[in-house]
Amino acid sequence: MSDETRAGANPESRIETPTGAQIAAADPRVSAWVAANAGSGKTRVLTQRVARLLLAGAAPERILCLTFTRAAAAEMQSRLFATLGRWAMAPDELLAAELAAIEGLETPIADAERLAAARRLFARALETPGGLRIQTIHAFCDALLRRFPLEAGVSPRFEVIDERQRALILAAIRIELALAAERDPAAPFDRIARRLDEETLGGLIDAVLAAREAFAGEPPVAARLAAHYGDLAEAEPAETAQRALARLERDRLEALVGVLREQGGVNDGKTAEKIAAALAAWEADPLAAAEDLAAAYLTQDGKGRSRKRFPVKAVLAAAPWADALTDRLIDWAVAWRETRNALEAVARARDRGDVAAALIERYEAAKAARALLDFDDLVARTAALLETSDMAAWVLWRLDRGIDHILVDEAQDTAPDQWRVIRAIAREFHAGAGAREGPRTLFVVGDEKQSIYSFQGAEIEAFAANHRHFRDWLAGAGDRLAEPKLATSFRSAPGILRFVDRVFADVGPGELTVTGETVRHEAWRTEDAARIDFWPLIEPEKGAEDEEKHWSELEGRSAPVPPKLRLARILAREIARMIRCERLPARGGRPGRRVRAGDIMVLVQKRDILARTLVRRLKAEGVAVAGADRMQLVEELAVQDLLALVKVTLTPDDDLSLAALLRSPLIGISEEELFELAWPRPRDVTLWKALMAAEARHPQAVAMLRDMAARADFLRPYEFLERVLVHHDGRRRLLARLGREAEDAIDELLAQALAYEARETPSLAGFVNWIEAAAIEVKREMDHGADEVRVLTVHGAKGLEAPVVILPDTMSAPGSGRGPALYPLRGADNRPPIMLWGATRNAEDRLTREAREAAERRARAEHLRLLYVALTRAEDWLIIAGAGAADRREGLWYGRLERAVADFPGFTEREGPEGLPGPVRRFEEGPVPVTGAPGAEEEAPPAALPELPAWAGPAPAEERP
Repeated sequence: MSDETRAGANPESRIETPTGAQIAAADPRVSAWVAANAGSGKTRVLTQRVARLLLAGAAPERILCLTFTRAAAAEMQSRLFATLGRWAMAPDELLAAELAAIEGLETPIADAERLAAARRLFARALETPGGLRIQTIHAFCDALLRRFPLEAGVSPRFEVIDERQRALILAAIRIELALAAERDPAAPFDRIARRLDEETLGGLIDAVLAAREAFAGEPPVAARLAAHYGDLAEAEPAETAQRALARLERDRLEALVGVLREQGGVNDGKTAEKIAAALAAWEADPLAAAEDLAAAYLTQDGKGRSRKRFPVKAVLAAAPWADALTDRLIDWAVAWRETRNALEAVARARDRGDVAAALIERYEAAKAARALLDFDDLVARTAALLETSDMAAWVLWRLDRGIDHILVDEAQDTAPDQWRVIRAIAREFHAGAGAREGPRTLFVVGDEKQSIYSFQGAEIEAFAANHRHFRDWLAGAGDRLAEPKLATSFRSAPGILRFVDRVFADVGPGELTVTGETVRHEAWRTEDAARIDFWPLIEPEKGAEDEEKHWSELEGRSAPVPPKLRLARILAREIARMIRCERLPARGGRPGRRVRAGDIMVLVQKRDILARTLVRRLKAEGVAVAGADRMQLVEELAVQDLLALVKVTLTPDDDLSLAALLRSPLIGISEEELFELAWPRPRDVTLWKALMAAEARHPQAVAMLRDMAARADFLRPYEFLERVLVHHDGRRRLLARLGREAEDAIDELLAQALAYEARETPSLAGFVNWIEAAAIEVKREMDHGADEVRVLTVHGAKGLEAPVVILPDTMSAPGSGRGPALYPLRGADNRPPIMLWGATRNAEDRLTREAREAAERRARAEHLRLLYVALTRAEDWLIIAGAGAADRREGLWYGRLERAVADFPGFTEREGPEGLPGPVRRFEEGPVPVTGAPGAEEEAPPAALPELPAWAGPAPAEERP
């Protein structure tokens, strides 16, 4: 049976019979490298393969499954235990049918012993010492280093550094480097600091640490510079300029100055003055002379001057030799500018290398003094332990006795150092093969089109390179690597998938993937309808030229509203209307149910004004919204209110903190009451004293503040916060005012209090300074079961899905981060790259330009892959919008999507939400869903669907709560 027919083998029962590719990928007898489309059941196949490995007799403790995130590991473990638990309790008939289905058999399994073995797997998995090894690569490396600390050269009691510790260490190092520069004006820190501001300096430090191997690896930076720049890597600018000038005839230049002055026009006269200045500095300052002479023959953008009307005909008539000399001088000037730019690039790279070496040395020393390792250290130390350490063979022998099967999930996001660890473990698979029973397998699943984590070290090229490596390695050992492809999507309706294929139909070879394969999806939900709405672009309001007018001419006019703000307002109103009035597209020929808040996921490229405003406007519309997926802890209102209480109890004279606390939900007095307290009081009376004097009007506020102030001297930070949250009902008050999303911030503050107490002398004053010294970012897990609109970045939505997906941020260009532009320049010998510091376009040398262009190509390709991830989160309904200048849309998501809409049959114009500049283009496929009116009664629910087997994954959306 073909994959296509198998994918929809039983549309009436809606049971997801595994496709032939899924069955082949889950075969426990062979190693497999699986290329999978979005929504094609990667987690399901992983779960099936582990279950089939256990069923085939593999010991649970000898299976290692590496995933990309802790959430993915937890999801896979949950699904596996659900499957095994179901097998333990299922009737014989159902169990026999399910086992046959996952193995691709046409008839149920009748072997009673196999059925009994399947029922025992749940208990075996539960009783496995240490549990099933389904973990992230970092968790695996952490466990391995703790098992072999001495062999790896780490402290047996090492800790993994957290963001706050890292930020404090780096802040101290910056201060130390700056103080060293004050003592030595020639220090490289000053030379790079002059080129940067406060923010980009922090970005440079982050970039240096993210590419440590480019600064601290072998060969040294100086040797790498010499390999790329040759003699220029060690050349002195003045000597180089002198050698360049020596290639010119000075007497001819002197003669040219005279001719240009006597016969030339105004521009020729200016050229003569620059040449004269160069001649004057020829001996004393050859670098300045070369710069002056080059400036005479170059345009502002660094290109050679045009010969049109230069020099004038009178000059050429008086001195015919000036024609050829001018051409030669233009060529010389272009070559000198390239040389000068190369010298500058080398100087910048050398300065940055010196600073990077000092930074890395101090950072490593600070971590060593505290027995800390960061996530990069975990992987790098593990790779070194398994590859190059003196104990590598012994460690691999000990490790090899415990691993027979390796499974790698989301392999496209695996970084090169992580691949080193996997390759080192797998290398022992064929050692002593004759003495082992049963096969030893490698399973890798990934999707090049979803490789979007380059900022965490992932390289899409590594995915293809390791594919070739393992294929050749297995072939050399007489084994083979199966390569099934999962093209069938179980997530999205057919119309959505065809639109995705159309969006990427014109992508060139290598732009989206290294292999250059065509994007093609097969739909399992063959009978389900889809809807796509494409909104007109919201452009900036006209009248920007009015900013130059006098204020009296603008009186009475409202300020232009940025387009992203306008889009957020329109979108918030439309989401509220959708929840009241709209239904999802039809499924299986039946009308879709009413849209709920939890059905909607809004995906943005970055957390900017659009995302923040949308969350705020949705709350104003009364729509349940989950808030942002990441938050800065000290910027959360709940945290600010609790810290204000701590500050007030420590310093009662802090009027500003007390005023903020009084208006917070912890106390909650009105603005008028605060004004009555603050305004009439004498200048020498603090707000605290005024509040104490007004105890009769605010008894609860005074009682709470006195109670907390009386305990501030002896309560630990956690105990202090817990008292106000529980005893004084602070948690309920904060959540009632700020919403359920404030709970994450409160819990994280309590966790930070415990972490502070474990490391420092526990005092309230120290805790406030400690928590405010570092920008702690908290990642919030979005609960799919909660009936709330989710506003996420596309990166944060990886692995998620929703019936309705809205893409409003389609006009953002690929971001380059907050730091200075750093471009890796890789050598042909695959050595660690050197990092070149970007410059203005006319100050770039050839190598910097090539490195920048390569980095921009990679950024554009990842930007395309990010769009693929965003589009494929949608199950039934996709809404596309954008805000920005229309002339910028080419090369951005909006322009590509607009072209796809124009080429995709079935789009028609409809009236859109109020505030849009034009009609909406809409695609609807299948039965048109019934639109309910506000307040309309829900129709009777459809008949219950057949229960899905364990391997079928989550229930269809119509069954979900």
